[in-house]
Amino acid sequence: MILKVTANTEGGRRTLKRLADGMSIEKIDRVVGRVAAETFAHVVKATPKRWFGQVRRSWQIRLPAPGVRHVINENKIMLFLEEGTANQGQGWIYPRTKKFLYIPLNRKAAMGWHEGLKYGRDYILRKKVRGIKPRRIVARERILTAERLLVAMRRHIQRIVDGSIQSSN
Repeated sequence: MILKVTANTEGGRRTLKRLADGMSIEKIDRVVGRVAAETFAHVVKATPKRWFGQVRRSWQIRLPAPGVRHVINENKIMLFLEEGTANQGQGWIYPRTKKFLYIPLNRKAAMGWHEGLKYGRDYILRKKVRGIKPRRIVARERILTAERLLVAMRRHIQRIVDGSIQSSN
C-alpha cells in the first residue's frame, strides 16, 4: 500500500496573510466601535429618565486610542444608581443629621432652597426616606459587552478566513 500526500500551502499562506491584514488595529477598531455603540445604546436605555434626564444624557463614548473605547458616565447620581444609597460599608456615604430632609421636585428647587419656592410644588421635607436600591446597570453591561465583543471578533475572524474581507495590498 502506497500513501501519497500532497499539500498546497499557497492557499494557507494567503489565508494567513489575509488574517494578519484583517487583524490590524484599523480593522479591529471598527469592530470595537460597533460593540461600543451597542453598549452605549443599552446603558442609555437602562438608565432611568427620572431626575430630569441629566444622568441619561451624561453617557459618553471616549476614544483614548485606536481599538479602545470607554463608555462612561461621570454624573455623580449614576454612582448612587449603580451602587445604591444604603449603608454598604462605603465610607463616603454618610446619613444627614438634620431635622428634615430637603427633597427638590424640580430643577429650580434642585439648585438650592430660596424664598420663591413653594412647598409641595417645588420641594418637600421628610423626616425619613428610603434609600435607592442598586441597579447594577454597569456591572451587568460589562458582562454583556465582553460577550458581544467575543461574538463580534469571532465573526470578524470568520469573515477574514472565508475571504469576505480582502487584504489591502
